Amino acid sequence: MSFPASGLYRFDDFELSPARRTFARNGTSVAVSPKAEVNADLADSLLLDEARIEVQLGRTARATELLRQVRDTSSPDYATLVAGAGNYSAAEAFLKKPEQYPQGTIEHNVLLPEVKALLALHHHDPAGAIAALEPSRPYELARAEALELRAQAYLAAGLGEKAETDFKELIANPALEDPTMPRTILAHLGLARAYALEKKTARSRDEYEKLFALWAEADGDLAILQQARSEFAHLQ
Repeated sequence: MSFPASGLYRFDDFELSPARRTFARNGTSVAVSPKAEVNADLADSLLLDEARIEVQLGRTARATELLRQVRDTSSPDYATLVAGAGNYSAAEAFLKKPEQYPQGTIEHNVLLPEVKALLALHHHDPAGAIAALEPSRPYELARAEALELRAQAYLAAGLGEKAETDFKELIANPALEDPTMPRTILAHLGLARAYALEKKTARSRDEYEKLFALWAEADGDLAILQQARSEFAHLQ
């Protein structure tokens, strides 16, 4: 992709433009509006948002494809996304750099702990992930990612009751998340899994069914939904 000398970009300069974007409310895809001119910073922001959706849906190959197009790779937000997409070496390299804003509350107490937690989960260390996220606890209602990541760490650690609490917090506070993001919807899947860990089968079934109802018109090839249906079928 070539970058116009003006510093302006069109959506059709990006692979994300003709691609289709998954909307959280119903799980179906809608086309991104073409021909909208944006500057370099906004272009990066759009790519990061698109990648964020793909990471949440588990489509890491597509997320990686989008992240390769980001020009500014120095931000901790970018590091959390590359780690979420499975590029752990890039995330580890990021942590070795001096903090860009060591006094920045969100970077120091939320974003960097998220990167550390993702790496800990990659190394099968959910306890380490939970510990890494501890500095983010006072800010968990300011950034849904930290809350959701801790809930996933609790699931990985087999701590169903604690995971249940955090997933319920996400569901109870949908305004924490951009409504185009699927995180709040997927919290029902997390809660279903937490209930299954606790052997609360009836409640687990209810949460799976809520997810299926919310995504009744979802794209048929959505792997995370197919996985949820398989889990539901085997729920005992």
